[in-house]
Amino acid sequence: MENAGKLIKLPDDPKEIVERLTKVLDEHNIVEKIYYIIAESAGRELYPQGVVMMFTLAAHDFSLDYGAIAGNVTLRFIPRWIDALIDDKDAAEQAKSFLSGVEEKVEKDRKAKEPPRVQPAGPVENDELYTLVRRVGEIFFEEVGKAKLDKWTSIQPWADIDEVNPFYCQTDQGLFLEYYYGLPSKVWTPWGEWDFVGSTSHTAGDEKKFLPKFLERVGAVLVVAEYNDRQGTHGPIYAIRHVDNTNLPKPQNRERQNYLEYEVSKKAWKNMTKRWKKSNSKK
Repeated sequence: MENAGKLIKLPDDPKEIVERLTKVLDEHNIVEKIYYIIAESAGRELYPQGVVMMFTLAAHDFSLDYGAIAGNVTLRFIPRWIDALIDDKDAAEQAKSFLSGVEEKVEKDRKAKEPPRVQPAGPVENDELYTLVRRVGEIFFEEVGKAKLDKWTSIQPWADIDEVNPFYCQTDQGLFLEYYYGLPSKVWTPWGEWDFVGSTSHTAGDEKKFLPKFLERVGAVLVVAEYNDRQGTHGPIYAIRHVDNTNLPKPQNRERQNYLEYEVSKKAWKNMTKRWKKSNSKK
């Protein structure tokens, strides 16, 4: 094909493709919804334009499930994914050059469709609120530990409990609590969703031994009942009105076009985590 650039052969092993891309960004929804789709092209030979289209189409499909902002955010990672996937540096540069033209068009379309961005109010870092977020998780496992549960019941903390996911569930103020298949799972924060419950297996009815007291201690007020959509079962979702004796404002969800940028949110969360751990180590 004339002027199409170098022909690129993708790795033959789908697992290798997923592993390479995961080293760039390890976010479970992106792994499942983008990386596994890309891995279906293992062994294919593509020109640089084809590689770019492969990624941009996957990002478009991702945006259908998670919103235009999430889809546009993934576009920022495409240059790094290209570098991770393509060993031939000249071919990688050709692909990224073609991508820049695609990005200009996407940005133009985004600005035409989205309402104007409103910068979130207040400082990005808030150690007091961050501490209350972490306290929600502590209270949950305190109540689980007090309950006399069936020997087969196991409720574990989230593996990456020190991380936040800025792609989803940012709030303008306050905190929401979201369930996942019958148990509290995550907190919506100004920095994104914070998962605190990991793998679970529990006997039916065991949750009644600790959930009422937990919900009482975090002032949980139901705002959205359990619902189903194309992604599965979600909720219920509660407003967190206090954490033990500390009151919180009525939470407000942040519009997606006003989300903190991924890198800004992650940096703020990392800084607050470091200070929180240092403070706890002195107790």
